[in-house]
This record gives sequence, structure tokens and C-alpha cells, in this order.
Amino acid sequence: MLCEISGSPTSAHYTRIIGHVGDDGNVYNSRAGEAGGEGLDRCVGHIAADGNVYSTAKGFGEGMAQCVGHIGEDGNIYNTPRGAAVGRAGCVGHAGPDGRVYTTPAGAAAGLDACVGQVLSGSREMGAAALLLLLNRAPEGRDDWAGPADGAGSTGAAGAAPTRRKTPPVVYKTEEQLLRSMAFRFVMLSLLGAGVGCVLTNLNVALGVVLGLLVGGGLTLFLTMGASSVAYHFDTVRCKSALLRCFFRRPAFWGIIFPVLLWAAAALILLSLLSGSPSLALSLCAVGLAMALGAGVGRAIRRRRGK
Repeated sequence: MLCEISGSPTSAHYTRIIGHVGDDGNVYNSRAGEAGGEGLDRCVGHIAADGNVYSTAKGFGEGMAQCVGHIGEDGNIYNTPRGAAVGRAGCVGHAGPDGRVYTTPAGAAAGLDACVGQVLSGSREMGAAALLLLLNRAPEGRDDWAGPADGAGSTGAAGAAPTRRKTPPVVYKTEEQLLRSMAFRFVMLSLLGAGVGCVLTNLNVALGVVLGLLVGGGLTLFLTMGASSVAYHFDTVRCKSALLRCFFRRPAFWGIIFPVLLWAAAALILLSLLSGSPSLALSLCAVGLAMALGAGVGRAIRRRRGK
């Protein structure tokens, strides 16, 4: 057992324990040692070695769609994946030196009214992340991290709106089901995009097909890999399909960045046709490449300074 968590700011009695973090990093809504307490039906998520917090059991999905936050290097818990921009508004809580978990950033004034529980053993930051995950876990699926469930204090910024329940995610139980869904979406969306492309290009079939493939492929990847309302109930790390292993190795790239690049290419082709000259499209492409290069250099400099 890595951590045990009490749902009371003041009591460490075993009746107030609402969960624990197992040796495998999974977060369970049970007491340590409880019979059947570490079954998949009691697991509400897991904390990875890199500090990211996921709403699935370990080995059942570590993509952008399942990531609900991360443990920052400053000890604060944020509602964004590691590597994303963080700010005070994205901080959902922290653990104090006494193990109490507060819904305010570290260093801010906090009292018992902002305390939602305490970490009884193990890493304070890991316990705080597990507690906030337990509080925000709904029976049919996770909610946003904008606020806790069951009447606890707000885990977002001061004055934030109350939590809105998310629609149930689309669940893929097997690899075959996911592959069939991707193939069906790719064919249907590509045909639809090709039809629209033919109309926009004055019945140029070749360009229409190219536009359809770019738009359809991008939408397929985004809807199955990058959308936040998707959940996978199979081991995404040890997929039998080499294609899925490639996708899940870098889900953020294949689910968000690559589709945007495909859509941008389709937009540039369409812009060239509508303007009658490729010069405008090439200019926009050059500006985009310059911005991407600048962002990459800036990120490399920040990483080097952070070491």
C-alpha cells in the first residue's frame, strides 16, 4: 500500500477511510486489506510514475482522454496533463505538511472549510491526488475536476461554477471493436468529405478524393484517439494490433496534432483552388512553420533552463 486516505479533516478512525493507493498505483475506494478491496470494480483510476492521474485502472488506458490531472513539481494538484500549461486557475488542491488536503494552492490561506480530508500514510502529494480523484468520481463515469462530489468544497478556483456532469463516454471493450469503428468512420467520413470536395473543386474527382481522405482521416483519429468522451476497456500498452500500439504510444500526437495537420493541409489545398494561386497558401504554410519552429525552440530553452 502506498497511501491511505481519510475523508475527514480531523479523524483518522478506520470508519472515515474512503480509499487507498495500492502498490500498483491504482486508486481504490476501499480500505487497505479489505476483502475484495483491490478489484477492478473498486478501482477509480491510477497514478502513473510520471505523476499523471488517470481515470482508468493501470494498463487500461493512459491517453489524453483518460488523463484528469497531474501532480506538479511544486506539490500542487492540477487538472491538466503533465507538460500542459498550468496556472492558479488550474490548481485543484494541495496537501499540507500535516497531511491534510486542501482545495487551495500551496501557500494560499487555507482553513478547515477548505479541507476535504487527509493522507494517513505515504506520499502526501500522491494521497492528495487520489483523494481528489475519489471525490470527483461519479458512479457512471468521472466528472470534470472543477469541483468535488458529495457536497465537498470546491476544488477549482474561487468562485468557480459548480461541476457539470459529463455525458457517459463511448466505451471500446476490445481492440477489434475499436478497429471496426475506426474503419467504418474512415470510410463514411472520407466518402462524405470527397463528395463535398468534388463540389467545392468544380467536380475535380482527384482533388475531391484527396480532400476527403485528409478530412476523413483527421476526423477518424480525433474521434477515436483525441476526444475526451472515449474510454478503452482493454490494455492499451500491450495491444495485439501494431497499428494501435503505434497510436497509443503517442496518443496526443495521433489524436490531436496529426488530425490538425491533415485538416490544415486540406484547407491549404482548398484555399489554393479558390484563390487561383498557390502563393497565399504557401505564405500561410511558411508562417505556420515559422511559428512551430519558434514554439519548439522556446520549449527547448525552457526545458534547458529548468534542469
